[in-house]
Amino acid sequence: MKDLISVVLPVFNGSKYIGDAINSIVNQSYDNLEIIIVNDGSTDNSIEIIRSFNDDRIIIIDKEVNEGLVCALNDGILLSKGDFIARMDSDDVMLKDRIEYQLNHIKMQKADVVFSNAISLGNRIKRRISSKLLDIEIPFLLLVENPLIHPTMFCKGDLLRSNLYTKRYEYSEDYYLWTQLIIRDCKISYSDYSTIFYRLHGQQITKRKSDEVSVKTRSSQKEYWLNLCGEEMPESYVQQYNTISNKLCSKSRVLFFLKLYLDSEFSKEFKLVAISDKSQYICLVNILLYSLFRLDIVKSQFWRIRELLGRF
Repeated sequence: MKDLISVVLPVFNGSKYIGDAINSIVNQSYDNLEIIIVNDGSTDNSIEIIRSFNDDRIIIIDKEVNEGLVCALNDGILLSKGDFIARMDSDDVMLKDRIEYQLNHIKMQKADVVFSNAISLGNRIKRRISSKLLDIEIPFLLLVENPLIHPTMFCKGDLLRSNLYTKRYEYSEDYYLWTQLIIRDCKISYSDYSTIFYRLHGQQITKRKSDEVSVKTRSSQKEYWLNLCGEEMPESYVQQYNTISNKLCSKSRVLFFLKLYLDSEFSKEFKLVAISDKSQYICLVNILLYSLFRLDIVKSQFWRIRELLGRF
């Protein structure tokens, strides 16, 4: 029997793009879907556009009062019955094979949550949004940035239903959720394959609420660091990282950051021999191995990292 996939789609005053979003979902190559659309108190004609779609897979939650994205997402997630849940924004467009691809990805990687790249909409030149990520990088990069694209999330249904978004971290609810899943020893996997067209425009929350997003993101970082490392976040590390992060490849980013964090322990335990890309990668894996045990976190990642190390 085919897995049931729940697509959770919140919308607030999204009449300009909601039709395109729904069309891209109902026309997916994988068809065993329940499409939960949460109309979060829209005052435009979003609900009329939603109701114009004659598809018995669509389930509508029509809220009279706007309660915000976190509540809308949680309402949709709690109503869902799917084996897996896919996130979607009302102004984005799924590529036709998104659900099929991510279902295969999460099973092949034996992951709890998967993310992907995206292609931007809204610029004259379409470009891919994210840089390439190694799965082993993600827990460490989350200490200083959010490298994951929220509407590409594809997650085990039971896991998300038992780990809802947190209203206290509204505007950074995604970042906070990812960090909590890492702390709970969940495996997050990333694919550089693009699964959505991600629309860029001035009405996005990240644009309209940029100050609030920054404050809540910073708060999420501090709590994650404290939970993971058992100490307060050193401000200097994040500042130094932000200064050079755009100039570094993904492997060098993590290498630099962990070198800062491990500090004296780094110099005692390891010698950084940067004579080739292969040497740097072996060193990176060694550092990750050491830091996982030193910080007493994500023990299950040990075997995945050892497997990577064994390839050299």
